[in-house]
Amino acid sequence: MRLLAWEKLSPNAREWHSSPAPGSEKKESGASGGGALSAPAVEVAEDSSSLKKETPTPPPPPHEHFCLVLLDIDAVDHVDLEKDERTLWELSAEGEGWKSRVVWP
Repeated sequence: MRLLAWEKLSPNAREWHSSPAPGSEKKESGASGGGALSAPAVEVAEDSSSLKKETPTPPPPPHEHFCLVLLDIDAVDHVDLEKDERTLWELSAEGEGWKSRVVWP
């Protein structure tokens, strides 16, 4: 299932998973020293011959940092302390869908 999810991602989304770890320092780009920050470079085809319709190549294997997490949620407790509101959402066991009720926070 992880491989299938990886293959369905766009090339840009796949590239995102190979970027530096969150919290890493970004490098300034440009000689002007204007403080512009840049993300990792993405290869762009310069040759127009690469735009010809060919058999699509399979995507690269999933990056080691790509993880797929599946959750089976049957209840959500939403608390908004600024508004002094709390809503409980519960999935009905009888197959009637989601039901909500407002309770004290």
